[in-house]
Amino acid sequence: MAEISIIIPVKNGSSTIARCIDRLYESTVKDIEIVVVDDCSTDNTIEILEKYPVKIVRLPESKGPSYARNRGVEAATSKYVFLIDSDILVKKDTLEIILDTYRNNPEADAVQGIVSPENDGYENIYNNYQNYYHNFVLSSIKKKWVSITISCVHSIKREAFLKTEGYNELIPHASMEDVEFGYTLRKHDVHIIMNKDLNIIHIHPLTFKTWFWKKFFVGYDHLKFFLRANLNELFKQRLKDRHKYESHQKTSALISLLIAPFTLLSFLLLIINPYYGAGIAILTNIIFLLCNINFFKVSYKQKGFLYTLRIVALCYIDMITMHLALWVSLFHFIFTLKKS
Repeated sequence: MAEISIIIPVKNGSSTIARCIDRLYESTVKDIEIVVVDDCSTDNTIEILEKYPVKIVRLPESKGPSYARNRGVEAATSKYVFLIDSDILVKKDTLEIILDTYRNNPEADAVQGIVSPENDGYENIYNNYQNYYHNFVLSSIKKKWVSITISCVHSIKREAFLKTEGYNELIPHASMEDVEFGYTLRKHDVHIIMNKDLNIIHIHPLTFKTWFWKKFFVGYDHLKFFLRANLNELFKQRLKDRHKYESHQKTSALISLLIAPFTLLSFLLLIINPYYGAGIAILTNIIFLLCNINFFKVSYKQKGFLYTLRIVALCYIDMITMHLALWVSLFHFIFTLKKS
């Protein structure tokens, strides 16, 4: 039995999957099992995979990353599994850090790492935006124990995973299925430890279009989760966890999400009433910028002031898009509820 199994869901990942696997085989831990679950790729992903000694699970139909991850864990044989994406580059000591974390913390059932702000030479502003934001969110966590999972850098004991429902297979795309999985783990009293020494590089092959729809579905699926969830049960779990476990959700992010559309509307108000419009525009934009200032600092440290201005612009688009997605999700929920 290998020391650790790495689960990689993939669909049309030919541009990144080879680099992902090569990095895994360069790890200081050599006794590994790599399980790649192909979600009906139509490019040459399978041809690339067949060049490596990996276990390939080919799905008969495309059902999304949640379904693929669940099948991957079922196919794994190691005590520990490490869940990543096909565009992840691990570092030489990544797997060693995971195993050491379990050895030094026997009460831990799962380990959550962070996303590095580095891009390994993969220059793409949408990729950098995603990495800077995830780095900011995960690095700002203060507690040792968390109720969050980010599936591109998350390990769990296979036994602990299998006693849960796994990832929600009703979510057909990559959005917030890993966030929901964090709630699922805590519901089953799975203990997730945070280790910021565990960090990976994410090279999202994103365009504006794919980035936009990714952000839209994050907002859309977030609200759908809360609409279908047992809110009383969720609230009780949060109360139970509040002293020991930290969530990734921050008040500043919620305020930013709610106020984002008003920053846009305030400029329209300038045309109708310049006096009040100017005041509202200044106030809403100051609040928005202050809510995201620590996120912008990550970009500034990496790329400087001018590049950060582009990140700020994307942040406005991000929050407005997710706000719109919340309303679409709400109306869709009400409409389908009435039909059923």
